[in-house]
Amino acid sequence: MVKKVKEDDPLDIADAEEQGKQVVYLLDIRMPDSPPQRIQVNGKLVLGQHEDADVHIKGRGLLSKHAIFRISNDVLSMHNFSPETKLGDKLLAPGRMYILDKGDKLVMGQLDIIIRRDEVDGHELDTPKTNVKSILKYKDELEKNKSDKATGKGLFSKIKALFAKKKATESLSEDVPDKKLPKHRKGENPHYKPKTITHLPSPGPFLRALGLPGTLGLIYIVLFGLLPWQKMDGLLFENEHLTSLLNFLTQKITALISAHPNLQAHLTLLLELLTPQLLVFASTFLVLELLSHLLAGASFGHVLMGIETDDSFVTKRLKAMGRFLLWPLSLATVIGELLPIVGARTLKEILTASRLHPKSAVRRFLASFLLVPFVVILAPVSALFLDSDFWDGPWQISTPPVRQTQVGVIKLESHFFSAAMELPKDPDLVVLPLIKPENVAESTLLMIEIKKNVRAQIKRWTPPKFSFAKFPMANPVLPFLHPGLIKNATADLVLEDTILGFAFSISLDNLLDYALEFGPFTYGLTKLRQEFKEQFHLQGRPEVFRLPTGRTDLWAIRESELKDQNQIFLWNLDTVLPSFQLEHDRESAGFAISLVSKVLRTMRFKQNLKNGTQTFTTSSESSFFMMDYMLVPPEIETLADVQKVTAAMKMIKNAANKDERALKAWQETKIFLNARWAKLAPPKAKDKMALKNWQKALEDFKKL
Repeated sequence: MVKKVKEDDPLDIADAEEQGKQVVYLLDIRMPDSPPQRIQVNGKLVLGQHEDADVHIKGRGLLSKHAIFRISNDVLSMHNFSPETKLGDKLLAPGRMYILDKGDKLVMGQLDIIIRRDEVDGHELDTPKTNVKSILKYKDELEKNKSDKATGKGLFSKIKALFAKKKATESLSEDVPDKKLPKHRKGENPHYKPKTITHLPSPGPFLRALGLPGTLGLIYIVLFGLLPWQKMDGLLFENEHLTSLLNFLTQKITALISAHPNLQAHLTLLLELLTPQLLVFASTFLVLELLSHLLAGASFGHVLMGIETDDSFVTKRLKAMGRFLLWPLSLATVIGELLPIVGARTLKEILTASRLHPKSAVRRFLASFLLVPFVVILAPVSALFLDSDFWDGPWQISTPPVRQTQVGVIKLESHFFSAAMELPKDPDLVVLPLIKPENVAESTLLMIEIKKNVRAQIKRWTPPKFSFAKFPMANPVLPFLHPGLIKNATADLVLEDTILGFAFSISLDNLLDYALEFGPFTYGLTKLRQEFKEQFHLQGRPEVFRLPTGRTDLWAIRESELKDQNQIFLWNLDTVLPSFQLEHDRESAGFAISLVSKVLRTMRFKQNLKNGTQTFTTSSESSFFMMDYMLVPPEIETLADVQKVTAAMKMIKNAANKDERALKAWQETKIFLNARWAKLAPPKAKDKMALKNWQKALEDFKKL
């Protein structure tokens, strides 16, 4: 409803009254669900939501002071303050002056305003009872009658009116130049300075989505970087109540997907990757988004990119919570999130009457040139890449281990990068890439296995040379994968007809270290693995020697405990060792030597333990296996696992009776197994056979 607060505010109309004719401009205002209303412009007229405006209209998409209309020398001008005002189909800039003419159509929010112009006698305007509508109706009839007369006189009148309008326009432009804000008028505050209004465009789809990688990168740093660094990762990943809840949710979601074949076909990837770690990642994302909406009034990605609203403190957060709750609905409709492509707001913004816009160019610059390169490096650490073993299959390249009678090159390709490994000329050399062995130890190892009777040739051995084409990173970041590692590790010799599978895998931990060390963030978080120094100890007397490779130095560890073969393990210690702050020389890095030398033994022991075929020949061998067993305990979740472990413990005890060190390791292992046994729930009383086996296994274990 239009409320006219001020009736008249004349501004120098004496000259027009002396001529006997007065130009009248009227605003024909049309609104939805309201009858059209006609307002006369006398000198100056302010239109907006403010109560002091001449035409006060609540709501309807107007600003407090939306526009000011002025008449000077029979010419109507408008000072626009809104970035959304349109003249016809043209969008007007805020803070500019525009000259209007009869028939012009303005769009202001929900208002359609048509400009009306006519000439009436001055004495008619002075009469308080004059009906403006009747005067305009009478004038319209006169114009209709004049149109029937000769065209010559009408044409002359039009030319005369055109020159008069041009003269008036030039006169107005001298007082108020176009494209500049008008100066204050006489009688107003001389210190008044008009405010500059900046047009704030809506963020496009690319700018909206640019903050998502930053959010995922921050979550990964918190979950897999800062929490382990502070030894607080057990709060999420080892909490019994949380783990049981996440396992329950994982089972239910997996069962739901598996029950629907059509759904399972489309969500095969999600079904394979659905783990409690994925749920922890997703729940952390939701909590971070909730806190960001409450504290900053926008999602975390929008905050990173400097996108927010102009609402008040409370309103901004209320609307943000509304958008957070409506996010599943907007995402489910898909089109609700794709509306910014056509320049519109998203569905959740429309429903909550929110208008997001980028507010700070500085924040956008910092986010684009500092944050984005960092999170692009961390792109593979999103929830879909938590299980890196998923990448074993798709990119395998098979090649047999050929004796190196000439210099050979193995080229490996993947979607991320390409690499070439140059092998030395040695007829007795066989190359076997070693990968991340079931999360047992570091995944930055490259094992080169040499058959027996070539120990003297190691001194003149030339190391491999690496070159990375598309992804220039050091070797620790890009470990090699070998899917048949356990099979080859348990064999006495590597058969020549064995097909070795080569594939690439990105180690997420090492990728995080690389990004933190060389990225824009503070150096220092690469020391997350300080605990390895305390857990692993030197065994035997392996040799450590340096192998220069050009770009970086590899440190080789020669372990000769096995009788049938020598093994050389290569590790890029130049990148890894500085993170441990060693006080002595690198060649005495005992923890690294032990870490490398135990990998295959630990894996072989675990594999044989599961198969029930583990045997020991000497007490020292049993002690060595027991220490590996303490470092990487097998998974004991079912009664069958307990029975296998009990059988293995019997053999270990018999061997440990001859070795004091092995006996101590066996006693510590028994304490560990007792703790694991206490967590296992006995079978239900109805299953008498299972309960009987359970009791027997418990008695056998207590006899140890």
